[in-house]
Amino acid sequence: MGAAIDIRHASVRYGAEAVLKDCSLSLRAGEFFALLGASGCGKTTLLRVIAGLCPLDGGTLSFDGAPAERTLQHRPRIGLAFQDQRLFPALSVRDNLEVAIRGLVPEEEHSGRQAEAFLEKMGILELADKKPGELSGGQQKRASLARALAVRPDILLLDEPFSGLHHELRRELRRYLREFQREIGCTTVLVSHDREDAEAIADRIGLMRDGSVETGESDRTEEN
Repeated sequence: MGAAIDIRHASVRYGAEAVLKDCSLSLRAGEFFALLGASGCGKTTLLRVIAGLCPLDGGTLSFDGAPAERTLQHRPRIGLAFQDQRLFPALSVRDNLEVAIRGLVPEEEHSGRQAEAFLEKMGILELADKKPGELSGGQQKRASLARALAVRPDILLLDEPFSGLHHELRRELRRYLREFQREIGCTTVLVSHDREDAEAIADRIGLMRDGSVETGESDRTEEN
């Protein structure tokens, strides 16, 4: 089940540079939200704040109404797929998924074929024993997305998950991602430069400009 996310008046600075500026965003539990914007406008930083990887210099972050700093023992399960993939280079693709599953998923929810099932959905099951360095950029991206989904997250954070993939594969993965998101009800934030990706699967679309977010409703139409 997804978790509601509430960010109020968030600010983040990298040295003298203000990356997030009085940024506020509220997402309903189970909502699929897409965030568009130019490079360098703060989209990835906002994902890192939600993931707990980047501290706020000002403002607040809450999950289901509870301040994030008070929910460390009961923090929502978060699946991450960032642009730089962050796969462990010494581990096989399968082991990258297994490590994430063992670290985040309660043992009673484990399945012996859980990793393989998600790799199969991504179309890379035959690469399960390869190391990340033996994969193409697109294959690494799919492995990273499979790892994010395999933990069956409460919150799913995706940074350009479809970039560099050919059109038919993009459509296929968008469709699968939407089906998965509906099945488990995870709150999802998709960062993209591509409005087509956002309109195809998001419930709502926001635009980030100069460190803050403007939100609106999606004109999404279901893909066949």
